Amino acid sequence: MRVARRKGHAEAVEELRLGAKNQFALEIDHFAQCIADNTAPRTPGEEGLQDQLLMEAIYRSAREGVPVKLDAPSVHTPARQA
Repeated sequence: MRVARRKGHAEAVEELRLGAKNQFALEIDHFAQCIADNTAPRTPGEEGLQDQLLMEAIYRSAREGVPVKLDAPSVHTPARQA
C-alpha cells in the first residue's frame, strides 16, 4: 500500500507492507472491547449504514441507467466515552 502525505508544499510517499489478517475477526474483537470498555468504535454502525446505502444507490443507478440522488448523511454522534 502506498501512502502519500503532504506537509505544506512537500509530499512524501511511503510504501507500507501489511500482513494478511482476518479483518472481520479484528473488527469483531475491537467492537467487543468497545462494549466492555464503554467506548466508541473506530468505525461506527452509522458509517456502515451510509456505505450500504451508497452501494445500493450505485447498483440501482447501474440497473436503471440514471443518477440516484441520496439524502445527506446524518451527523454521527459518538457513543459516550467512559
